[in-house]
Amino acid sequence: MTGYEIHLGRTERGNEAFPCFELISQEKPLPVSQEPTWSRSFDGAINHDGLVWGTYIHGVFDRPEFRRAWLNRVRVRKHLPPLEGAVSQAVSSRLEQALDRWADHLGVHLNMNPILSALDIPKSRVS
Repeated sequence: MTGYEIHLGRTERGNEAFPCFELISQEKPLPVSQEPTWSRSFDGAINHDGLVWGTYIHGVFDRPEFRRAWLNRVRVRKHLPPLEGAVSQAVSSRLEQALDRWADHLGVHLNMNPILSALDIPKSRVS
């Protein structure tokens, strides 16, 4: 599973919850010539039976493998058969195609020059 974390503040889990994910992050050193280091931390909360959980990780369901594993766990709890991973791969493929069509549409119909100018971003930096 991959994603990115956005939050401000401190999480207190209390006695009824445990960390949901162990995060392993690459910290890029300065100067860049040095080797990167890895850090470990914990994110989110999950209750003792795993039925309630939350996370600060955005994009947690973007990867079809994790999404299918998570949904199959729910399906098994509901006494439903697990689904093949190809189901989630197909959903991701359709989403990617839809986003590509949307980006193409915007590229044709949206004049980015005033937006880039207002943000003081040189046009050459945008591809």
